[in-house]
Amino acid sequence: MTIKEAREKSLRGGFDTSDLTDAEMCLKAEFFSALGKSEGWIGENIRMCTGCGVSCKNKEITAWGKHKGWWNGQKFTGCDSDVYDYDGQWLIEMHCLIDHLAEGGTIEDFFSRLDMKI
Repeated sequence: MTIKEAREKSLRGGFDTSDLTDAEMCLKAEFFSALGKSEGWIGENIRMCTGCGVSCKNKEITAWGKHKGWWNGQKFTGCDSDVYDYDGQWLIEMHCLIDHLAEGGTIEDFFSRLDMKI
């Protein structure tokens, strides 16, 4: 897939990227969510803390949907922020792009390999 194709698929999924640079587009969760919707990515839901960004297990969440973390012997380690469920595959792909860029890869290379990976 090219970046241009990713933009077109994102638009079909409900997110317009026309006013964004490639770098800005790739940092938008809405872009990856729309791309995943257009591509039919199906994945397991992920529960993630909105404050610290960690993936949470049920035992780390309060009855009120807050991140309590785990007990370290003295206190709970969580940040007490809200926890939301995300459809997992687009979020995984977004994090794969971030890892790819951190390792010195390019946006173009990531999208060219995306079709082969999924």
